[in-house]
Amino acid sequence: MMKRLFWFCLGVVTGATGLMWARRKAIAAAEKITPKAILSVLIDSAKTLVTRLIALYGKSGDTSSATVPPEPRQP
Repeated sequence: MMKRLFWFCLGVVTGATGLMWARRKAIAAAEKITPKAILSVLIDSAKTLVTRLIALYGKSGDTSSATVPPEPRQP
């Protein structure tokens, strides 16, 4: 009888711990999916893209000296 009680209690503790862990993960995921968070990621991506394009083509408005990107590879 004590073995069964031990394993039952161990199962209850394990289940409760797993439930609390899953709840924390769900709340964290829900906070990442807010419109404000999505907008923040989009703005950061746009800034990075602009920075890379400026670095690639240079800051001057002279298009004759701009390097041409390589052709995309065909599969």
